[in-house]
Amino acid sequence: MSSKRLLVVDDEAGFREFVVDVATGMGFEVEDAATGAAFKTLFEDRHPDVIEVDAASRTGVDDIREILDGVRYRPVFGRYKVYII
Repeated sequence: MSSKRLLVVDDEAGFREFVVDVATGMGFEVEDAATGAAFKTLFEDRHPDVIEVDAASRTGVDDIREILDGVRYRPVFGRYKVYII
């Protein structure tokens, strides 16, 4: 059985590291991004199953919004789980 892929997007390094550690321990393959641009690249390259986004982050928020809007209108939208914290 393959691992679920999680993409963590947060501009606070300490919180990103915490989520990566916890999720890895739960069996997720985890990628993390500190900026909207990094999120965009990882999202397009890795196709995560679950996305965690820091709602308070202002870093690259337009890139994040663009990707999430794009995800919403894709036929496979139901495949993604997006959590905005």
